Amino acid sequence: MNFKFLIFFLIFGISHYGYSNCNARIQAATKAESLASKTGKGIAKIFTFDWRDIDFDEKLLQFLKVRTVSNNEFFNPQIEVCDYTGDNCARLYSGTLCHKVYGTQTTGAGVSAKVFIDWDRISITDKIDGLEWEWAEGVTDEAKEKFASFPKICACSQKTACAGYIFASDTTQQSCDTCTWGSNGQQKIKCVPIPRTPTPPPFCQYLSSVTEQIKIIPVADEENDYFLPRVAVKVNNERKMLDIEKNQNKTLSFRGTTYHFKTDKRDGQICAAYWGKGEKRSQLQFPERCFPAPNAPEPEIDRVTSGNSLRIKVKMSKDACGRFVRNDTYREGYCIIDIDSYRTQKIGDFSLKVVKPKIEQKTIDDILMSKVLSKQNKFRILKDNDCIPSVIQSAEDIISVEYQNNKEAKELNRAKMLCISGWQPDPDEFILIDLNDDNIVPLRLKGARYDKYVAIYSQESNKLFYEKLEYNGRLLQDKKDKLNDILFDNEGNIFFAEERKTDSGTCSVASDAEAEDKKRKVTTQCIVYKLVNSEQYINKDTYEEYNISKYLHDNAKMDKHDYAMDGYRRYIRKDNDKPFYMPIKVDRAEVFYADKLCTFDLESLQQDIQGRIRQRLQDKKREMEKDNIRSGLHEYEALDLSQYEFVDIEAWGGGEDGNLAENRLGMPGDYVKARLSINRDYPFITMEMIKAVENIESGTLESVGSAHSIIIKMCQDREAKVCKPLIKVAGGKRSGEDKTTIYEPSLPLQVDIVTGDKVNSSEDNKIAYIEDGQIKYGGVRSCGFNNKSIKYGAGGCINKHNKSYSKGCSGGVVIKPILHEITEDEIKNLINSIVSGRDGDIAIANSNPVKIFGIGLIKQIVNEAIKRDLSCN
Repeated sequence: MNFKFLIFFLIFGISHYGYSNCNARIQAATKAESLASKTGKGIAKIFTFDWRDIDFDEKLLQFLKVRTVSNNEFFNPQIEVCDYTGDNCARLYSGTLCHKVYGTQTTGAGVSAKVFIDWDRISITDKIDGLEWEWAEGVTDEAKEKFASFPKICACSQKTACAGYIFASDTTQQSCDTCTWGSNGQQKIKCVPIPRTPTPPPFCQYLSSVTEQIKIIPVADEENDYFLPRVAVKVNNERKMLDIEKNQNKTLSFRGTTYHFKTDKRDGQICAAYWGKGEKRSQLQFPERCFPAPNAPEPEIDRVTSGNSLRIKVKMSKDACGRFVRNDTYREGYCIIDIDSYRTQKIGDFSLKVVKPKIEQKTIDDILMSKVLSKQNKFRILKDNDCIPSVIQSAEDIISVEYQNNKEAKELNRAKMLCISGWQPDPDEFILIDLNDDNIVPLRLKGARYDKYVAIYSQESNKLFYEKLEYNGRLLQDKKDKLNDILFDNEGNIFFAEERKTDSGTCSVASDAEAEDKKRKVTTQCIVYKLVNSEQYINKDTYEEYNISKYLHDNAKMDKHDYAMDGYRRYIRKDNDKPFYMPIKVDRAEVFYADKLCTFDLESLQQDIQGRIRQRLQDKKREMEKDNIRSGLHEYEALDLSQYEFVDIEAWGGGEDGNLAENRLGMPGDYVKARLSINRDYPFITMEMIKAVENIESGTLESVGSAHSIIIKMCQDREAKVCKPLIKVAGGKRSGEDKTTIYEPSLPLQVDIVTGDKVNSSEDNKIAYIEDGQIKYGGVRSCGFNNKSIKYGAGGCINKHNKSYSKGCSGGVVIKPILHEITEDEIKNLINSIVSGRDGDIAIANSNPVKIFGIGLIKQIVNEAIKRDLSCN
């Protein structure tokens, strides 16, 4: 019958069986194990024909039996915890959690024990953490009365906290169960008084002289590692390191003997408890020792390795790098890690990958992201182009960030902001925004630190009186050379012998009043250090909520958008009347710490836009060069070449008239084609025609007609007051002195000269001219005096039959200024300087493109390309 009921219960009962004040699954598992025990016990009796004691007592899975311990002591009290029948007993110290007493612990059916000290001296008529308490078995009536107002060591049952399937918080793990078992009632907390210290109280002497054979001590900050945290274990004079992992059993060997430990990580603390030595683990030997966990290092973004990948540097030990990544990626104290958006990289407790926020157009109310982007120059490009990460705010003051998936990021090649996701050493659930300091401040910071106190013992109440002192909390750094000498009192406080005097009158007094008085006067003696959870919350004495409408009414000059973010709770500083907003709950915090966890892929942006920018600048360059070409048959104002790199010159001397006397065509003027560097001392260039030459025999000037020479000059000023000859191009009719000449041989980079005296034709109605560096001949319809060619420097024609000829054509000059060629490196430097706000640097200002185009035009072209590529409309 019982067996059938058990099967029915296991199939249908678990989901329906429950009690009002206890986890239904725990209740169901306990009931199921109780029924199974009864059934199993009954079947066993059938086979053995032993019909005695056939029933199973379900209270074994519900209650504990707790007893006092003889010869208990104040400094290290114990309490005996047994199962309900008084078997399976163990003497336990304060700090014990989830000590298995009876049954299956992992399902929650079994009963376990927690041991703690009630330092608050709760009265028998009051409750401890909501549960009734009573004196344990063996406590005499005299002791109950005598120690009623003294600290007591207590034990309670634990089921939920110890079940293997429960994802228990640190608070849950330390909680007593509140299960009610029908008519059997509820397990009460059981307590045993802690006796007075001996008289005279050897409190300080005891604390300063205690030497444990086995000590668990902290490790100095520089010796520890966030990813592989350790504590030191000292057995006599031998010291070894113990690796700390969450809720793990560990062993160390000293001189051939095995020592058992249990380690844990919680609330920013690393903890280790000693559970005896020998082949098997026995029981907790003294209270668990906890110390501040090493601080998590901040990751450093080394570089963007691709559009979806980052290379980061994390400070850690070589052992940690080898375990979580690879040994060959360790460089000078840093582990080099490549992460991307496609898979997760596990590093200790962190699961890292790359995320890419969606980017949207900034609106006037986006104060939050504007403040974030203002903190780092690398995000200036987003801020300057009115683009910000997309932040969604709910009505419950919860904000979240939209991130692109891989498909979106590939399709929208504009996702240039990359963030490290998963770096949450102690997640900050809330933040506040201080509009005045451009800060995003974590509202809650988890962690552990040491507070420093003066501790005075009172014989009257058998308790310590504490006075807090100013202290930076960095005990493990300040005392790094003395950590081996750490001592613990029975409350788990740390102290050092030299900071606690050994005479009884220094740290111990007779009455509470004396203790209260003395604790305020002593500052360098009787010192202890308490390990505390450090949590930062908003100080309500400094800030208060304010009414935005009233604030704007009282401060009429304020722009509403400077101080209003709909839905956010608004606070104001009492000391300066300046507003900010808080608190905001965030589900993923990467972009809110963009200065540490995000970067901007400037190189990718440069690659995307530099081709377009270079093309724009090249087009502008050709336009400027074209606008400054000078050509023609006339003299003109000096041309300024100061911003140019080179000048190309083509020049023709004037052509000779057709020569009937010698029965030949007129000689074309000489031709020069040259590329010259610019003389920066003579940056202006001009020309003039030489229309007459000196007759050496007569000493007079004779006109050369159309066959004039051309002088190209370089000048210091636009008015051509101070000039030097640069090139002379001779005309077609020349004297012995009239030759084509290069006056500045250091300037030409390339020169081609073709003289016109190589003409060898006497055909009628033909002209000779120079084009493309060669003498060419062309026909004319009629050869007359006024029928001149349109070719620069062409000679005149003849017509022997008509006895006619034509004048030679005037010479001409074509001047083409050539600007500096724009390189890819220059484009990169310009983009980088503009987006990072360094466009005023001397090196940038002196660069060739800036000299040519001016920084204003370049910024316009760059920003237009960026806006197009980052388009976040």
